[in-house]
Amino acid sequence: FPMTYPQTHFPNGGGFWCTIAAGGSQTIRNIKVESTVPYRPDFLLKGDSKTMGLYATTIALRFPDLIQNLCNNTFVNNAGGGDRTLHAVDNIREVTNVIKPKNVIWCGLARNDIAAGVPAATWQGNIDSCYSAYQSAGIKTIFCYAMPDATDITAYNTFVSTYTGDLVITETFDLLKTGTGLNAKFNIGDNIHPNNLGHSMHAIALVNGIYGMLNTPLDKEALNGIIATT
Repeated sequence: FPMTYPQTHFPNGGGFWCTIAAGGSQTIRNIKVESTVPYRPDFLLKGDSKTMGLYATTIALRFPDLIQNLCNNTFVNNAGGGDRTLHAVDNIREVTNVIKPKNVIWCGLARNDIAAGVPAATWQGNIDSCYSAYQSAGIKTIFCYAMPDATDITAYNTFVSTYTGDLVITETFDLLKTGTGLNAKFNIGDNIHPNNLGHSMHAIALVNGIYGMLNTPLDKEALNGIIATT
């Protein structure tokens, strides 16, 4: 493939890049790609800044980490701040060919599409593309309703409900809402992102949905204890 100085985006969908600093014609005979992400984790989470854990005061209080620390399963947080569904399409091959999780948990990824005015047909098509690719690779998809938000995410919640043969977790919306918005006691103050208590409640909602899929029973009382001290 052609390479352009100084940066080239490798055509693998995983976002790798390299810097070419040598002059003249060059030939790459071998390339080695390594990842610090666990191979074949039980669950990989796709989402945006909420799933990434923005505004949790410590890493341990982010909702994916709360669950990871209380059960004997491996979770990989593959979310990024500002991510849209197109970013998930871009790294399909990283998920299916490199990380190869057993399950993908789709945590409301489309909120930023909706907020930015991306046409519904576009973000819905992107979700379909990811779902089909995961399914072809033998990866199960678990859909979560989007966390309540100042942005009306009803269209997303309605759309993922159409995946009737798959697990759809609705409590990730229902437990945190006031009307269609984020309850003030779970809100960092911007009506978008959860505070520590919001992350804990989201963890409980997610645990309720996947409880039967966990290798060992997760200590819900310990999770409730975290909420009591948050």
